[in-house]
Amino acid sequence: MRGYNMLEFIRRLIRKNEKQVVTIKLGDVREWFDKETLPETEELRAQLKEIVAEVQRLCEKANELLLLLENAKLKNPDIPQRAKDVMEGNRKTYIKRYREFLSHIKTTCDPDEVEERLNDFLRMLRELEESTGRSYFVLQEFFSHESKQVAMTIKSIESCFRKQKEAVDKSNYNAIKEVHEVMKRYNDTAIAKQKLRATITRALDEQKAVSLQHQEALQKLAELKKSPDFAKYSDSVSKKEALERSLIEGRKQLTELFLGIEPALRKQANIDKTANRYIENPYEALCNDTDLKIVGILDELKSQVESNTEMLNEKRKERFMNSYGRLTRDYLESFCRKAVKNELELRNLNDEITRNTSMQDYNELDYRIKHLEKKIEAMESDISELKKTEESISINEIRERLRSALSDATKKEVHFI
Repeated sequence: MRGYNMLEFIRRLIRKNEKQVVTIKLGDVREWFDKETLPETEELRAQLKEIVAEVQRLCEKANELLLLLENAKLKNPDIPQRAKDVMEGNRKTYIKRYREFLSHIKTTCDPDEVEERLNDFLRMLRELEESTGRSYFVLQEFFSHESKQVAMTIKSIESCFRKQKEAVDKSNYNAIKEVHEVMKRYNDTAIAKQKLRATITRALDEQKAVSLQHQEALQKLAELKKSPDFAKYSDSVSKKEALERSLIEGRKQLTELFLGIEPALRKQANIDKTANRYIENPYEALCNDTDLKIVGILDELKSQVESNTEMLNEKRKERFMNSYGRLTRDYLESFCRKAVKNELELRNLNDEITRNTSMQDYNELDYRIKHLEKKIEAMESDISELKKTEESISINEIRERLRSALSDATKKEVHFI
């Protein structure tokens, strides 16, 4: 029988030490916790209120004691006037400072403000003691009982402020306060994470819209490249480039031929403007030489070169004769006809290219595509950074800290659904 009683006792002890398990939704935590801790909080506030009432009573008592000190008579009136004057001056200073001190005392029933009020009181008390130390010493010589009573009352007020601090420290209030702080941190973090997710969603939607615009622009560009106008434009550009190459090559050949006769031609430049123009720019000179005066000039130069052995050295004479042999009237006329034809065709091609708007459309689409590609790249970078930030916000850690704080404050094993 005794063994059974002992076993039952152990079972009761185990049940007593076991924490009650509470399962609750996160959205209901604040309401449940406030209800759970309301009795403790109200009890603490009631204690603080009682102490505040005691402080007020002691302040009234201190003012009464100061009044008694102010009206107190000397036990030995037969002291020197000088001593009386010193006493009166210090008594007035002492009473004035203490009344100011009492008028500035602030009390509270709010547990969050208790420590601050205690620190304020202790600071004011230090300042009071520093400013009235000499006066208190003097008054001890004349009114030791009255001044001591005031000091003891102030000490009692200090004790009240310390009792408030002790009441808060001994209570469960700091644990309750921590829960509220962690709860606020959890809510703020959850809101921040939610806003960040919303921002990421909007950014992804915007990126999708821009990507769609990019695809549409690419499709339009592909269609433009297949259009008859663009094909005609491309053909005109190819023909233009071929003509320009032909003109450049023709000018180059003509210039090389005239370089062969230039030494002899320079001897005519001073007396013949036509010769001078051919020296400066053979191509332009030939295009403007409608009568081909250059043929006569070349024939005259040939005669001079052949008759005057000192006009050119052998090497230059050989080059002159080679160029002269090719710069025939037929060659020059053919060159002019071809040049005029090519120049005319080139102008026509330029007009066709200018009138054709497909290249302008192409450039606009190409610019838009490149612009959209840069925009997509920047958006991808921004979204990546947003996702990294969102991943770095660990709400589960704060959630666990909240659960632990709730368990500590309520002495129950709290779990979230």
